[in-house]
Amino acid sequence: MADTILVTYAPLTQSPTLAATFVGKGTNPSDFKINFQDDSGNTWTAPTGTPIPTNIVNATNNEMNTQIANDTGWYCASYIDPLVGTTASSLSDAVANADGVVNGSNNDYVAVLNYQGTIALSVPSVIDFGTHTISGNSQSLTGKMEDSSGNPQAVIVTDGRATPDNGNLSWTLNVEQTQQITSSSLGLSFMDSLMAYNGTVMTLNSPILVGSDNNSSTGKVTEVLNSDSKFFTLTAPNNLQVPKANYQGEVTWTLATAP
Repeated sequence: MADTILVTYAPLTQSPTLAATFVGKGTNPSDFKINFQDDSGNTWTAPTGTPIPTNIVNATNNEMNTQIANDTGWYCASYIDPLVGTTASSLSDAVANADGVVNGSNNDYVAVLNYQGTIALSVPSVIDFGTHTISGNSQSLTGKMEDSSGNPQAVIVTDGRATPDNGNLSWTLNVEQTQQITSSSLGLSFMDSLMAYNGTVMTLNSPILVGSDNNSSTGKVTEVLNSDSKFFTLTAPNNLQVPKANYQGEVTWTLATAP
């Protein structure tokens, strides 16, 4: 009498993972690993050979970005797939390099996090044109740059970014008048063309270059304007010299960086 032998194969159910590893600074945040997951944070599992959906890839990448959000200066430089070990610029590309499916053996992806660093800008809290006596004539006023306590304040750029493998660190700094100088209680306003920076008229919402550095470096501190700079001037016409008039406006500093 012969016996029948049956052999049944079932696909292995797995959850791909994404390991985040920090490199390039010295004292780094702790590496961590997360499971591929859906938009609700639930671990995604599937049998071998199942295509990995785009929304699962995006949700997993978003979770990694959420976890590194407080690690200032770090960014994801590349991804490595578990199948052929090639470097990709996005997690979706890394998944595509691994055939876009759950593999039979290794499903551990790697996100390589590099230190980009930060750049800091110190600017005055107040540009104070002072208190003046009504003269009956137009007055030319000079603003003092001060901190919130009334002390002189310089404009300083502190570059703490890591120098990239290719290219140079650079930055530009602009200032613009973003609110007219107005006495709200009296309904009086300076025309925006009455204030100037270093002789250039400050029309509303028109940036003026204050300084730049096309060859910055890690740790470089640049005093763009010293605390005694007298670059901000204001023309006060006679008709705006009114008793008890208290004028306020706003300027905005913009620091742009590359790379």
